Amino acid sequence: MASYKPLLNSAMLKDPTMKGQAVTLFGEVLENTTYLRVKSSDGGEVIVALESPQPDLTRYISVVGVVQEDATLHAWVIASVGDTMDLEAHNELVVLMNRFPGICHA
Repeated sequence: MASYKPLLNSAMLKDPTMKGQAVTLFGEVLENTTYLRVKSSDGGEVIVALESPQPDLTRYISVVGVVQEDATLHAWVIASVGDTMDLEAHNELVVLMNRFPGICHA
């Protein structure tokens, strides 16, 4: 079973030690075809591999999945979170949670 990191951004996904870990990523859907292209909270792009098409997503989503090669995320769960979101503020939260994991993570 993959270990779990609660929140990450695209830069953190590129760390080679993240491969195989379960993560949560929030972002803006840029493309929704046989995969998702998502703008992460730090402005980088992430490809999300899908098990099946996701036709009814809102502009902003949360993805729980496992990090694969080249920071691709294999989605387990995708949830729509609405049509507005402050990605910059969310990225600040992501950075803080990962800087102080003993305090911020349950």
